[in-house]
Amino acid sequence: MFHPSFLAASAIYAAQCTLNKTPLWDKTLEIHTCYTGSQLIEFAKLLVSFHAGVDEDKLRVVFNKCSSPKRSVVACPSQKAFGFMIHQWRI
Repeated sequence: MFHPSFLAASAIYAAQCTLNKTPLWDKTLEIHTCYTGSQLIEFAKLLVSFHAGVDEDKLRVVFNKCSSPKRSVVACPSQKAFGFMIHQWRI
């Protein structure tokens, strides 16, 4: 099992990559989360691969809910962002 703080930090790392932020992980984030970027990258890759494959999943209730304009379409990052991440990380 993973600590909730590790999951949250990995999600932030993946979001930083999705948004093409540089640096992906800085000293401030490391201080506030107590994790280094190198500790997070593998789990962040896993999160991205799960999110990228959601179109093929049968359990789509949350995806559909968060894909609506009312929810700011947060479940639908651009394919360009996923493509960049997948290419960069070679998922």
